Amino acid sequence: QLRNNDVQNFYSTITAQRNFLSEHLLRWGHHWSEKVIVSARTEFFRGLGLLTRGSLCELAQVLEMKLPKRLSTPFSTTSLRDADKIKTSRM
Repeated sequence: QLRNNDVQNFYSTITAQRNFLSEHLLRWGHHWSEKVIVSARTEFFRGLGLLTRGSLCELAQVLEMKLPKRLSTPFSTTSLRDADKIKTSRM
């Protein structure tokens, strides 16, 4: 708990968040979100993939972390072009 200006606890919490992101979400989150963006059959799930990708970027920036290359932009234009092609072929 972060009460009474407990600076030590605050920094240990930030460190835990950074560790979790770097050891888990930032390792596979961009792969997962790109697969969702490209293979989504509805705009809802495509939006969910974009939202997830953007959220990972924002969290990394807020926590002053280096982004993996694949996350340095919220989405790749190739992914969106592929998603549009897949979407068009399913109609």
